Amino acid sequence: MKVDLGDTTADAIRFLLLGTGTLVVLRLAYAGIELLVAPPLTADLPAAIATFRSGYLISDPMTVVVGGSGIGERLAYSAVLTAGCALAAAAVVGGLGKLLGFSAVRGAVAAARVTLFVSGAWWLYAAMSLPPCSVVIAPKEFVRTDRAAALGVLPLPWPGADTRLPRAAIDRIEHRSMESGAGWTEVAEAVSGAQRMELAAVTAQGSATQRAAEQARVARLAQVLNSLIKK
Repeated sequence: MKVDLGDTTADAIRFLLLGTGTLVVLRLAYAGIELLVAPPLTADLPAAIATFRSGYLISDPMTVVVGGSGIGERLAYSAVLTAGCALAAAAVVGGLGKLLGFSAVRGAVAAARVTLFVSGAWWLYAAMSLPPCSVVIAPKEFVRTDRAAALGVLPLPWPGADTRLPRAAIDRIEHRSMESGAGWTEVAEAVSGAQRMELAAVTAQGSATQRAAEQARVARLAQVLNSLIKK
């Protein structure tokens, strides 16, 4: 069965695809350039951090993604949120059109087209390059950024809250295994007196082999970070 789209709908879809395609190309080019000009990394820490990226395009090799869903799930959510934002904008403008006496249909269509492009670009960027929670291992401190996120997955377009922990104040990096309803959760935390900063959290489900693999991954990060703060 062939679906016949109207000219306005077809133009909106092409507009969205062009905008998102351009954003993806520019983001990939930016990440590639930063990786090319970055100094060579020979330490174990970048290699340990690289296993905690969850598919995000992050050029800074010292950024750890805390938690995070898979790239496929994030892209699906971005498509749903884009469509939802466009429908909401069309409904609001269409309702105002009826109240104020201008063309409700034309206003709703125009609002939907603009919202498709703007929100689509943002949600795609959030899905690919902006984790809800991350920790930067800076030379003098650990900086954790927590962002409010739609559906708990895609960050909203405003700044997150930063928590800073001076490296000199860190007593140790602790690896803990905790049983939860979803399975076993492996956690790496920076401990400074009574303060704790979560650096990595992985829920291990399935077989004992899978759990052992996740446990080893978190333990490796904790081990490397411990050696770093003791220098």
